[in-house]
Amino acid sequence: MKRASLPIVIKPRMTHLLVFIFSLLTFWACPKPEPEPLPPVECETGYHTCGEDSQECCLDTSAHGFDWELHLIGGNLSHFMDVWIENANDIWVVGDIHADSGLYNLARWDGENWKLTAIMPSGYVSRINSLFKFSETNIWFAANSLPIQYDGSQYIHYTPSNSQYPGGNDIYDIWGSSPSDIYFAGANGSVVHYDGTVFRSLWTGTTVDLREIHVSDDGEHIFFQGRHNSGYASVLIELYEGRFNTIYECETLYPENGNYGYVYSSYLWDDTIYSSTMAGIWQYNYVEKTHHLVPDEISQVAQKYIKVIAGNNANDYIMAGNWFKFIHYNGVDYHFNQQIIQMIGEGNAKLYGGDMKGDIAVFCGSVLNTSTSGYGGIVIGRR
Repeated sequence: MKRASLPIVIKPRMTHLLVFIFSLLTFWACPKPEPEPLPPVECETGYHTCGEDSQECCLDTSAHGFDWELHLIGGNLSHFMDVWIENANDIWVVGDIHADSGLYNLARWDGENWKLTAIMPSGYVSRINSLFKFSETNIWFAANSLPIQYDGSQYIHYTPSNSQYPGGNDIYDIWGSSPSDIYFAGANGSVVHYDGTVFRSLWTGTTVDLREIHVSDDGEHIFFQGRHNSGYASVLIELYEGRFNTIYECETLYPENGNYGYVYSSYLWDDTIYSSTMAGIWQYNYVEKTHHLVPDEISQVAQKYIKVIAGNNANDYIMAGNWFKFIHYNGVDYHFNQQIIQMIGEGNAKLYGGDMKGDIAVFCGSVLNTSTSGYGGIVIGRR
């Protein structure tokens, strides 16, 4: 006799439990697909992608390894003031050169030798403080208080009588966006603009000697860095939209009352201007109007006399101090090079100008062998 099968009765509570177990098994067996990774961010020049998901931009680094060589030119307290690097085999250095063969104010390196030239359109050799090249046929020189232009065939000396150039104040730096937009910065806060036809003096609001010009990539922001060699006044002013604004000014050598002390030199990259002060390297972002100070031990190594800052970008620049001490920043750390000072000794050299282009850096000044005689000094660094 067959037994009647009993019906299977599942209570509601049991139903819920089975559904939960089935859902859990399904989740384990069929996990959700991984989300698609985000594409790496695009970084500006001088930065690279970084971070776990390549969603950040980190500053590139550059090599520290410069090998320096010293060139001595002239005698009788010759000295050089400014450098223009065209390439490794075409370097221009200007100043005041007293050689056995005569007086000169330009030394040009061809990769093997220095060629000396006397630029003297008015019949006498003046010290040249600065130069700026648009091309081989349009070069400007600052000869004491007056500009000289080389047009490819001749040198033209602009004076108050032949051009209405105001004169009276030594010119320390030249910059131009084009032959019809040139600025001359000089003593007593002087700035003169040339539009290709007329020279016009601009009111800067300062009487501090303006020694450097630094310009943003778009040409909209023009900075003039100034300092007195006698006394402790220093200043950083900005020309923007036709008006001069004071960014920094100080009347003291050492930091006090919230300032950073005397400013020796500046360097502009991207939206930040880097200034060598007695407190350290002061970095000012002119777009965001923010600033901060790099620790002062950096400048201490150079005996607090970082005279020139030159570089390629924010992760590759050199701070050069008196006696030809060099500090290279590679985006991460600072490297101190005293190769030249080991050759000449401390206190026997002064530095006035410099330039850096790619893997070539050139700085200039004077090297003393006694208190009354010496040479023009040019130091070339190759990486």
